[in-house]
Amino acid sequence: GAGSASHLAGELFNQRAGIDMVHVPYKGGAPALQDLLGERIASYFSAPPTAMPHIESGKLIPLATTGLTRPAYLPNIPTVAEAGYPGFEALNWYGFVAPGKTPVPLLERWNQAIVKAQAAPELTPIVARPAGSSVRLMPASAFTRGNTSVSMKSL
Repeated sequence: GAGSASHLAGELFNQRAGIDMVHVPYKGGAPALQDLLGERIASYFSAPPTAMPHIESGKLIPLATTGLTRPAYLPNIPTVAEAGYPGFEALNWYGFVAPGKTPVPLLERWNQAIVKAQAAPELTPIVARPAGSSVRLMPASAFTRGNTSVSMKSL
């Protein structure tokens, strides 16, 4: 959809490549991938966890990855930067969010539970599997109201 990570990655690629791909706004990655698999669209900037099952099955061919370095789960696929567009980087960020009036003690409890769950040995295969995501937890203090000290580059 408009303003999504996929849309912005496509617009950045348009700018760097000097081309004009048309953005087709979808209501999520699943409908976009269905149209790509059905050959109703020619390409798509997908989140790795969504695309990896289709890449692993051979139904999709990855052309490039959007980070500055090749991810371990696709070591033979070049980055967009390596493919001829130096400095290209388009990453996605997900956060566990709550309404602004959520009491701080509850937010702290949720943060502790998420940190504990992420570190659980039984979740390691799920979190570390080659699905294209890396988990980098930040302290709850990084998300307090009005905190602008966290740089997106530090993520």
